[in-house]
Amino acid sequence: MRIPGGSHWVTGALDANGHVLTFDTPGCLFRYRASSRSAGLHDAWVTEYYGPAGVRTHAAMVQFVVGSDVPGPMGPDLVPVEPTRLDAFRQDHHARASYSFDAVTADVLRAL
Repeated sequence: MRIPGGSHWVTGALDANGHVLTFDTPGCLFRYRASSRSAGLHDAWVTEYYGPAGVRTHAAMVQFVVGSDVPGPMGPDLVPVEPTRLDAFRQDHHARASYSFDAVTADVLRAL
């Protein structure tokens, strides 16, 4: 699926050779990260939910929310939210849980 430029869902990272990889959603980034092709993946970034479209935020600086009423372009997805805005997001969107970048596992992805 191709997401238009300026989407709040676009994510990315650099591969082992420093080439830019972009993904349609955070879920796509994490699925790639869990694959055997991801060796050397680094400097992952996301578009924070409340931030302006097109502004990259380092993925380790946000929480990834699951189980909210905010669907991604392809259905349920992880929603990147800055920690200072997490309580407001949970309250507004009935979020089930949130995870740090390193805590998003294959089990979390399967539960989407």
